[in-house]
Amino acid sequence: MDSNMTTKLERSEHELSSVRRAQPRLSNLPELKLVQSSRKIRWLANVVFVGLVLATIAVMFLPWQQTAKGSGRVIAFVPQERQQTVTSPIKGIVSLVAPGLREGDLVKKDQIILELQPAAANLGEQLDSQIRDLQSKLAAIQIKVDVYAQNVIDFGEARDFAVQAAKEMVDSAIAKRDAKQRLIPAYQAKELQARLNLERQVQLAQQGATSEKEVEMLRRDWDVAKSELESAQLDVQAAE
Repeated sequence: MDSNMTTKLERSEHELSSVRRAQPRLSNLPELKLVQSSRKIRWLANVVFVGLVLATIAVMFLPWQQTAKGSGRVIAFVPQERQQTVTSPIKGIVSLVAPGLREGDLVKKDQIILELQPAAANLGEQLDSQIRDLQSKLAAIQIKVDVYAQNVIDFGEARDFAVQAAKEMVDSAIAKRDAKQRLIPAYQAKELQARLNLERQVQLAQQGATSEKEVEMLRRDWDVAKSELESAQLDVQAAE
């Protein structure tokens, strides 16, 4: 154990002596001097570091809220408590101001603040004239309303009359159609009879038993019966 401790001490002394011998050698290196900082810079760095530490400590103890003095206007949060602007519906000249009234004073409802006189001397007469004009216009408009209402009634009655007349015309046309339709069998029978008479007279004329004049008369009768039948059929079709 003692030999080991002795060996370690000898090694330590040998290393210290080596470092001491190397120091003058390092001091002789000019490049190392260029790399090293100057004393002023190291002193300034130490001062900045200390200042930062002190500032950090000071911030920890200083209050966060700051106060400052100033001037301005404060507006109430409730609208009814704010300053209100009072205006007049008409223009005029101020004839009376409430005693002791100043800008910004509190006033109550129905309190007289000031009185105005019309700028024009005959303003009341002008207002009365305007009222009369408006009343006359209103009366004219009322008359137009009554006329339009009567027109609506008249148009309604005319519409009902026209509808009734059209309905009567339709009924009359249906009646005529039915009458013509009932006459068609008679016209058909008349046409058939006229055609049979003509055919019989034609046969007799071929045998020399009757004259051509009689045949022509029957032919005309058959044409008339045929025309009446066609006309009745067309009237029925048109009515449908």
